[in-house]
Amino acid sequence: MKAAIHAGIFNDLGSGSNVDITIVPLKGPAKILRGYDTPNEQADLRGNYVRPAANVVKAGATAVLSTTFEPMADLVTVEMVDAAL
Repeated sequence: MKAAIHAGIFNDLGSGSNVDITIVPLKGPAKILRGYDTPNEQADLRGNYVRPAANVVKAGATAVLSTTFEPMADLVTVEMVDAAL
């Protein structure tokens, strides 16, 4: 199980690197273990990386060819249902 979880972490491009475990027993409350393992700790990598400056696009840089407004109220149907269902 551990190898499968680690494979998912190492092959998932950029989501999390922490392993959380939830134990659901047949009787009693579930137990959540947050931060159980951090096999792909990225603090050192992120600390050494300098992000490039963000590109700032000035207002008006993109031409607007046309604008239209189409109300969608005629396309939407709202139906009330009984809460007991």
